[in-house]
Amino acid sequence: MNGDLLATMEAVYASGGNAGPQNWTSYKEFNYTFTPNYANNTITIKPTFFAETNGGTINLTFYFWSGQIVKYHFVERQ
Repeated sequence: MNGDLLATMEAVYASGGNAGPQNWTSYKEFNYTFTPNYANNTITIKPTFFAETNGGTINLTFYFWSGQIVKYHFVERQ
């Protein structure tokens, strides 16, 4: 029904704990911390996400309505 549309993003520190705003949950707010651009096949992580991170390795997991899961990690330097 929803094909490969993005359902949600999860963000956690590799060392443990939830990354980004709303850190009481690992799931981040759609269009506030991330937004997909389906025409360009991209996902933008917004400045509002990085404004509330502590640096270090952050693991992102993107969940799509099709059931596909894409994992990505990066190291943020403070």
